[in-house]
Amino acid sequence: MKKIFLTVLLLISVGLRAEVREIDGHNFSGLLLQGYNKTVVVFWAVYCPYCKALLKTLNENYEYFRTQKINIIAISTDKNPQLVDDFVRKNGFHFNVYIDKGDLKKKYNAYYIPMTVIFDKKGELEDTFPGNKSFDQLKEYLND
Repeated sequence: MKKIFLTVLLLISVGLRAEVREIDGHNFSGLLLQGYNKTVVVFWAVYCPYCKALLKTLNENYEYFRTQKINIIAISTDKNPQLVDDFVRKNGFHFNVYIDKGDLKKKYNAYYIPMTVIFDKKGELEDTFPGNKSFDQLKEYLND
């Protein structure tokens, strides 16, 4: 009985995890207009320790963001989809993860990662900032 319960729990948790997809400027704008109060977009890469720390912070506090109607989107600048997919599966992120086809990184000057970009509920750019931030720092940026 215990094995069955653990198997069901594992299947449910896998179903709640992020799926990695490609994204470009065309389908990105639609993600900003989904009824959230704000959208936080993080540009990151698998090799970046600061990115990993920021993604971990976002994942650990996902419930807070969800209850505040804040959408979290992680956009990888890596070129190898399998590397990104393996990393996402290993970490079990609960937010949407994409691989940039190239134009979003340029559009938002995400040459130094991690780069966080915040959009308001109308999809308008509100703020950008580089580097890893703590949960409290992120809340400050979101409340300004």
